[in-house]
Amino acid sequence: MTTLGEAPGGAQFIESLTGVVKQLGLLYAHTPDERAQSSLDGYIERIGDAIVEAVGAKTAPKLLEALRCAVMSRKKEIENSPTSRMMQ
Repeated sequence: MTTLGEAPGGAQFIESLTGVVKQLGLLYAHTPDERAQSSLDGYIERIGDAIVEAVGAKTAPKLLEALRCAVMSRKKEIENSPTSRMMQ
């Protein structure tokens, strides 16, 4: 079985998603969780078809949920960092 990272273009795809997590985590930092989640849900809905096309219908929902969790986790990391608290 080939992993996503081993698939043609997979490493670049993973790198792109990692960048999205960093950018969205920063964008949503210090935004109320409900508002951030709502906006993130809209983003995921907009990219959903492209992700299904890239990884298939069975894998896409898992990947999109992992993306959602990673963004919210990164948001919390940023909010809880000492530097972030000093800038508020």
